[in-house]
Amino acid sequence: MFRDGVEEEVRLLQEVGSTAASALGLKEIRALNAGQISREECIAKIQQATRRYAKRQLTWFRHQTTFLPLNLTPFSHREAVRAITQIFRRAQE
Repeated sequence: MFRDGVEEEVRLLQEVGSTAASALGLKEIRALNAGQISREECIAKIQQATRRYAKRQLTWFRHQTTFLPLNLTPFSHREAVRAITQIFRRAQE
């Protein structure tokens, strides 16, 4: 994100809605742009927030008993779409 210019992107942002305002990293990058934290601290805080968010997602999914576990890691994008489509079609039968 930082290599692709996220600091400038956030700097140019106008007002955002409440949902967008809670996006991962936005608060931290605004603090960086305001000179309140260093770039290294900003990156570390975003990484920590991302890990916490992922953990909350995993916890939530673990308690959802109606979801079929699906690991698409070994698949290319095209293969993953094909696998999901097949699962969906089987479920509709």
